[in-house]
Amino acid sequence: MPLPEHIQVTLPKGRQLIFRDSKQVFLSKFTFASINALFWLFWAYLLKIFFILLGWVFGFEWAYYQWVYLKQWPFFLNFLTLSAPFGLAICMVLLVWAKVNIFRFTGRVRRVSQLAPSLEQDCKWTHVPQDQILNARAAKVITCRHAIDGILNEVAVTSRN
Repeated sequence: MPLPEHIQVTLPKGRQLIFRDSKQVFLSKFTFASINALFWLFWAYLLKIFFILLGWVFGFEWAYYQWVYLKQWPFFLNFLTLSAPFGLAICMVLLVWAKVNIFRFTGRVRRVSQLAPSLEQDCKWTHVPQDQILNARAAKVITCRHAIDGILNEVAVTSRN
């Protein structure tokens, strides 16, 4: 099969990169295809059970019995016009609530323990002595004085209570 020159399908020494002919014998291919088909049928069988279970959970069998078998179609129409809109409204409210919470907590790591503030760490990035920081932590109202570059220089206790 002639290809354009910029597409290489051979390795060094002329070895092929893409093989066209299968090296498997027919019996081997047939066996693997049969096993594959068998497992796909089993998977379809499990999906059938799953869909029947979903129908049972959501009451489709009961609805069929009431509305089709017992010919209670007027009740079905009453359900559609009176009860279903309230259920849809409740579902929409829950969806909006979920979207609001998704957007609210996007980008934030929740449920991560916060490290307690340490006096040594506070003293590293401030010019305030340890005793002033300890007094400030015990007070309710403090006055902070910062340098021009934003570093905390002094903490004065205004009120203890």
